[in-house]
Amino acid sequence: EHKICLGTILKKMGVGSIAVYGIGILGEHLIRDIEQSDIDIRYGIDARKSKIAHPFPVLSPNQDFPAVDIIVVSVIHEYDDIKEKLSKATSIPIISLEELVLEEEK
Repeated sequence: EHKICLGTILKKMGVGSIAVYGIGILGEHLIRDIEQSDIDIRYGIDARKSKIAHPFPVLSPNQDFPAVDIIVVSVIHEYDDIKEKLSKATSIPIISLEELVLEEEK
């Protein structure tokens, strides 16, 4: 079975620190996967307060975002709307979890 390691993909892209948008089921998978790597998850972004304790702060989408290399959006079905909103609020590059996984296929 081929295990995708998102941390490795991010490394190849030159990413050292990320924020995760959407701490739902996919977000949790993403976080667990990246925690196995040396990529630094600086914070999460989620409208609902996460029930799960994380070693990083979880910000609301209308806060100011501290600098990171990239924001990974785990909410795939709402990615376009989220990207549009985030792009107005920050100049941090934004990528969807789906793009990240497809990057691995290359």
